[in-house]
Amino acid sequence: MFGPGLESYTSPLVRKIIWDELHLGIRTTGMIPGTDGVGSGICLDMNGRQFSLITLYSTCQKVREEQANQGDRMRFHQMLRPAGAGGFQVELINSIKDISRTADAFVFVVDAKAENIELGKVELRAMLQEKWFDLHVPLVVLSCVDEAGKARTPCLDVVQSLELQSFSRPWKVVDSCVDTMEGVIPSFEWLLGQIRSQ
Repeated sequence: MFGPGLESYTSPLVRKIIWDELHLGIRTTGMIPGTDGVGSGICLDMNGRQFSLITLYSTCQKVREEQANQGDRMRFHQMLRPAGAGGFQVELINSIKDISRTADAFVFVVDAKAENIELGKVELRAMLQEKWFDLHVPLVVLSCVDEAGKARTPCLDVVQSLELQSFSRPWKVVDSCVDTMEGVIPSFEWLLGQIRSQ
């Protein structure tokens, strides 16, 4: 799980997944240690189906909090490095590539109230470079708001902003809400179904 929505006002999403067993029906069963400060996560059980969720943030919590109001997330992004001449293209750093190669699915979280969803496209494209990953690895985009009933960017606009139609892998955009956790369980169920059908 990664993306700009983990580092905005929708950031409580991960805490709710870990600690809100009664509401979600997901139980935390263990922890996954990271390597060199990268790739830690949790083991989850959802209705008897076990899976692991690794959360990748762009930088450490202190820096994320300091730059949260500046809107310049990519400037401090430690998962990416310049690729090629000119510095306009980016790629994952090696430790993130190594962790991501083991992924069976990807969850990309966007802030559905943001006017600049397309800024997440750079990070998403770097993570899902087809030269690194099989095309069958599915992607779900959680288009998050913090409270039910708040205005949000329509899913079709999220698809267009992130240019998802150009991906050759299974993908889906799901409206979700941190407060009610609407959309989270159906997203995980869809991903598990995609993995099972491979």
